[in-house]
Amino acid sequence: MPVKARRPPTTPPQRSFLDVAALVAAPGTVVLGLLYYFGNQYNEAYYRAFGVPPSDLPLSVQAVLARSPQAVFFPVWVLLVCGLVVLLALGWLGHALARPENAGRRRTAYRARTRRSSVPPASPSPPCVSRASSTTS
Repeated sequence: MPVKARRPPTTPPQRSFLDVAALVAAPGTVVLGLLYYFGNQYNEAYYRAFGVPPSDLPLSVQAVLARSPQAVFFPVWVLLVCGLVVLLALGWLGHALARPENAGRRRTAYRARTRRSSVPPASPSPPCVSRASSTTS
């Protein structure tokens, strides 16, 4: 019986310079557009607070982009701090529920979660048996 020769695995096609440039330029243009928008909105609000119409000011694109980090920094900082607080709270809750004395609360939370979901769990979790109660005296 003859053995068929296997083909060597094909190598992925080499990316051209334009493909790599497009991978870098696409996210860059989105970030640049957002920075310009936020910088423009920040400048308008800033100068309108003093009663100066922003259209009277000859602000260049570079000037708008230079002011944009001031407008973007605070919202990003607030989102990061809120995310950190949520992660810390969830970690604390996980550690609190992991204690042996909270086994009943874990079961209640599990039942409440499975009642809300339309898909039943794949298999029920085995009952928690502590080592102290499993030993016979």
